[in-house]
Amino acid sequence: MIGGSQLKNLLIDFQNYIKNNRATFYWILILVIGGIYFSLFAYSTLKPETATRDGAENGEIVTLNSQDLTYLNSYYNETLHELEVHFGINSIQSLFSENNLEAKMISQTDISKEFAGVVKKQTPQIITMKFSDVPADYIIAKLTIKYQQPNSDESQTAELYVSHNELIQNNFTGNDYKNISVDFKSSFLVAEIESLNTTLIELEDHKTSLEQDIETLESEDDLLTESEKENIESQIETMESQIETTNENITEIENEIGERQEQKQEMERILLK
Repeated sequence: MIGGSQLKNLLIDFQNYIKNNRATFYWILILVIGGIYFSLFAYSTLKPETATRDGAENGEIVTLNSQDLTYLNSYYNETLHELEVHFGINSIQSLFSENNLEAKMISQTDISKEFAGVVKKQTPQIITMKFSDVPADYIIAKLTIKYQQPNSDESQTAELYVSHNELIQNNFTGNDYKNISVDFKSSFLVAEIESLNTTLIELEDHKTSLEQDIETLESEDDLLTESEKENIESQIETMESQIETTNENITEIENEIGERQEQKQEMERILLK
């Protein structure tokens, strides 16, 4: 075991060595620092590259010309080296098609190379964008979608970062697109039904609140002046009118929910075929 005096002598000897061999010490220090930097560089170069950002999630919305495209999924074909991106159209009034949409992408691994996509409307609800010769290590792709307004020079663009969630070996068939379309439409109907149910609850709560307010006003003290009574009657009439309007809205919402539920059941029957 080294004592305190021995340790002190070692430190003194080391200091003297540095004074007498400054050049050697500096060279050793440079080599150590250089080794550390080289190790960090080698690690960052050789370690598996990771995505610089997260890709889009299912349900993310892209808006062009006040119309929405819903991102569904991305698939990478290992055999053909193709990246296929799927979007859903949730409006029958949508004008989106291969005639007015263009798509291009660049990958994280080679931002200097641009890939042109083939846009196709597979069903009334599904649009695909397919990119060929995409390397398997593209990591993540920056997708740029351009909407060209018909009979106009005006256009709009939107960007989305995507990365495939599934690997495939074969191309999608018409029946595959049909099933994806039905599944998307079903999920859209479920979301609509949930939203309508929320609105229905709010309307019913509003109606209940109005009815309670009317009960409170009707139970006011009989020792009210004629002017005060007239004011209360006027308030009650206004509230009753609001209740009538609310009842009409409730009926309308209930009908819409019924229609969506019938459509959902039809989608489920198609999926079971």
